[in-house]
Amino acid sequence: MKELQVSFGDIGREIRGMLHLPEGKGKYPCVVFFHGLTESKNEAMFLFRNISRELLKSGIASLRMDYRGMGDSDGESRNMTVWTQLKDAASGVEYVLRRKEIDNNKIGLYGMHSGGYLASAIAGLFPVKSIVFLDAALNYRAYWEHKVLNGRFGSKSSTKKSLDLNGLQIGNKYLQSIRSSEKRYNENFKEYKGTVLIINKNKKEAGAVYAACRYVKIPAIKIKKMVFAGENNGLSVVSQSRERIITASCRWFESKIK
Repeated sequence: MKELQVSFGDIGREIRGMLHLPEGKGKYPCVVFFHGLTESKNEAMFLFRNISRELLKSGIASLRMDYRGMGDSDGESRNMTVWTQLKDAASGVEYVLRRKEIDNNKIGLYGMHSGGYLASAIAGLFPVKSIVFLDAALNYRAYWEHKVLNGRFGSKSSTKKSLDLNGLQIGNKYLQSIRSSEKRYNENFKEYKGTVLIINKNKKEAGAVYAACRYVKIPAIKIKKMVFAGENNGLSVVSQSRERIITASCRWFESKIK
């Protein structure tokens, strides 16, 4: 098994990540991970790293990456927008599709929190067979309005030059880009034809993601919901159900993209 530090993109604007490859030669299925806004390519409690290592045991490769402005990648967080993150997410998929070790017909995506929004928004652009949404925010504008800004979208709290999210400086243009990306998101997600696994902390939020998938005409037979114990944030889901999430995620991809 190999764990390679990789980078792609323009000089000075590089995206950096970790590529996990099974031993030997051949064309491998591959999962591309998209982390939440205040996290990194490892995600909470190293969840993404541990899922990647577990997938290797089943002969599945994976890419974990930091968006530009976050983690080890170039750039500043205050310059990020949803559009730059969508471009970075697409660049990650394009990168694995260029790798000779990867089977281009066996691609999966994994999105947590805002990473779920990114995964759904680009899935229809590539030959993606399956997506796992973990505590995902597919209605990203509502997520910001109700959970981040407490409904004050467009108030004085969102017109400052930057917003501090646990030490991460987010520019006001990020908030503006949430609005402007909604139409493109719906158009792209409607093109997705694969399967979906929804993992969430309660039935209500799992149902909201399910509704978003059904809204873009993904057949009910292609969607599975799993509800694990959790409180009011994604971290509690991971801390209480970490091993179950890892097992469920790996078994899903073993059955859907291998």
